[in-house]
Amino acid sequence: NMLENIETNIAFKAVHFDGTPAPVSGAVFNNNNAKVADIKTIHDGMGAFSLTAKNGEAYTAKWKDDLGNSYETKLPAAQATGIVLKVLPQADTRSFTIQRSDNAPANLQKLYIIASMQQHLVYGAAVNLKDVPVTGGAIPVKELPSGILQVTIFDSNWVAIAERITFINNENYAFEPEVGF
Repeated sequence: NMLENIETNIAFKAVHFDGTPAPVSGAVFNNNNAKVADIKTIHDGMGAFSLTAKNGEAYTAKWKDDLGNSYETKLPAAQATGIVLKVLPQADTRSFTIQRSDNAPANLQKLYIIASMQQHLVYGAAVNLKDVPVTGGAIPVKELPSGILQVTIFDSNWVAIAERITFINNENYAFEPEVGF
């Protein structure tokens, strides 16, 4: 979901009619047909772009696939209230930022962040956004096994409202085989 007046990362996946990944490129335009973001796939039809949606504006992605076909896709309307969760890889941590809209209701001002791997809790914290609209932190990952880390934000009623996944690569899946005689 896009959130009004807060930069949001938007991921996409493009596929051909037969379901195979489609390399695409193009741009996102606002109501006035002004370009606000470039789009291009990175791998297997997947890509991402950043957009700061403005109140009352609609956005359309205009793009072409690798076969030369042109398309237009209307993006969903931006939400007036909510939160944005960003998770970024660092050497031994996953840093995160949580930002709420200025007019966020009370249930979005006290949040909880939970990180888990294979359904095991590896990090948890309460987040107070009553007096500030943005905060951040870091989840230590150096001692974790390689795999998927799932980061979930819950509102004050413990309702999940945002989630990101990130891959932890501590290279502990590799081993040196030995042959004995």
